[in-house]
Amino acid sequence: MKISYSFFLASTLPVRDNAVKNILFNISAFCLKLSIINIFAYLALRANAYMAYLMFSEDPIQKAFFIASRRVGAHTLLVFFFTVTIFTAGLYDTLLWAMDSPGYVTRSSTVPASTVMNQLLANPSYLVSVSNPDQNLSHVNIDEALSSNLFKVGFNFTLPGTIPPGDVSTVPAPSSPHFNSTGPRIWLDGEGYSMSVDQATMVAQNFSCPITSLPETRSQVWSCAMPNQFALSMLAMESVPLGSALVWWDEEHSDYLQPDRKDHPWRTLGAGGDTAMMKQVFTVTKGNRRHTFLETVTKVSMLAINPPVIPDAELIEMVQRIWSPDPTKPIDDDTKTVADFILRVQASGQSLTMGVMTGDNLSVTSSTIELLNPVNIYQVNGTPFYAILRSSYTNITLIRSESLAEEVKPLAPCDYYYTNVAKGGRVRSATCRNWSDVNQTGARFLGQIDTSSSMVLTDILGDGGTSNSASALNQSGLDWYATKQNHIDQVLLSRGLILGGDPATVDISVKHNQPALSYLQVLLILLPIVLLVLTFLLMLRDKPGYYKSSFLAAVCATTHIGSSSCDESNYLRNGTGDLILHSRGEHVLIGTPDGGYLTQVGAEPTHLQYRMTPMMVNEEPLLAKK
Repeated sequence: MKISYSFFLASTLPVRDNAVKNILFNISAFCLKLSIINIFAYLALRANAYMAYLMFSEDPIQKAFFIASRRVGAHTLLVFFFTVTIFTAGLYDTLLWAMDSPGYVTRSSTVPASTVMNQLLANPSYLVSVSNPDQNLSHVNIDEALSSNLFKVGFNFTLPGTIPPGDVSTVPAPSSPHFNSTGPRIWLDGEGYSMSVDQATMVAQNFSCPITSLPETRSQVWSCAMPNQFALSMLAMESVPLGSALVWWDEEHSDYLQPDRKDHPWRTLGAGGDTAMMKQVFTVTKGNRRHTFLETVTKVSMLAINPPVIPDAELIEMVQRIWSPDPTKPIDDDTKTVADFILRVQASGQSLTMGVMTGDNLSVTSSTIELLNPVNIYQVNGTPFYAILRSSYTNITLIRSESLAEEVKPLAPCDYYYTNVAKGGRVRSATCRNWSDVNQTGARFLGQIDTSSSMVLTDILGDGGTSNSASALNQSGLDWYATKQNHIDQVLLSRGLILGGDPATVDISVKHNQPALSYLQVLLILLPIVLLVLTFLLMLRDKPGYYKSSFLAAVCATTHIGSSSCDESNYLRNGTGDLILHSRGEHVLIGTPDGGYLTQVGAEPTHLQYRMTPMMVNEEPLLAKK
């Protein structure tokens, strides 16, 4: 059975700071050095190698001279191995640092985003792109994409997407006859201030499909076959891209929320074919009332070039997948009616547009299907360049409504009806221009539209350049999105509120690395301490004491400065006077406090003079004549 030791090697025990780790490592290394000193002192004692013991405290140069000047023996071996061992022990703390794996643990805390706004980039991006170029959904990191280009490099965070529900404020639809045929809207006040989907998707240059309004169901429907000469204009979406939200400030004045052609790819993706998705969080502010919306636009396309005819079976399958309430069941009557109508129009060689707009108090939705056969507009009966089946779904939902402390301010004075245009919470421009079809009487500042955050999803839902239904709308990509839809919405909303809303309502998970130790490091820290205790106990057993204390204590003991015997010499705890160097001709003698000297002259035995009393004793092995 394979045993994993990662729990023993990995850093799992948090400590307060790296300084604490450094202190622990240095204490351990210090204890190891003391243990080595005790061990070699014990070996010197057993070998009666007091000179080698004295060399332990000398610098490396003196040790080198000592080793070089003597034959190989107990003294030189002890000094050599002590020098190598004590040097290696000095690297013990470095070894402990090297065993960091990785040396920290990650801790996270949840805080309001408003508390970390100082970490926001100077120019955070309101736009993120999510794609799947290698066609492997497991490589798509949606959280990384939605969190990119927001906070400073090095600030470790995630957007968990936990946002408390916000208050929403709407009003009933006005009873004025003027609004009875306007289609579904989210009404924000009684003066016409409202939000709707694009109500001109069925309009092309020199062509408009009639709309049937159904006030009792708050919906509008349309269905028209049309000559192919209008197909190219409708396909190109010349006025605004597919799914553009329409903001009504009052009964007469409105503005489209359009992607900027300078930096937003939906300006191109929203027209023509292809399969893609765009989501955005935007705010609309009139006076001091700000409303936050979440919009989702999905476009699915099928393309046939040679011949420019989409196979009937593929067309029926696609209609069932995008239009049926439950695509897994046999086609229902309503969906079959739609598919049959498209087949009849294709058989007649024409183009078509059909769709429905619905709504309730908090959301508006638009679903469309178009079969377009673009031709040269100068050839009445020309052959289509290609055939494209394009379906779209747009939903706009009111997320929250709030009153600001101050009314929104215009970017600059203007003589016409105009609005501020913002991106990511920052006003970039204003719609200050004289529209020829707008009566400028009473011109004023209308409000502000802010695209707080936006996401474009490509290469995931399918390939709009094929006539195969399964490829045009990839089921695995659709399932992937279905499992992540709610999370994507919440994280994108978090990003939007941080940039263009109230960041205090957004929770953000801040991660920080805390220094940590592994169990192996703890063991290696404790091991020298245990070894020091053992060597200390070992040294307590044996005598004489001058092998287990300092050279100064040994000198004081052997010169009889202290009152204890030489075998019991130990660290000096009380003052015993000074050892003084005295010059005697060419010699320098160590003098004791009371006038005695420790001398050796020529080949004569060593004599100690201390108050005229010889201090040489036969039983003292340290000073015995050799």
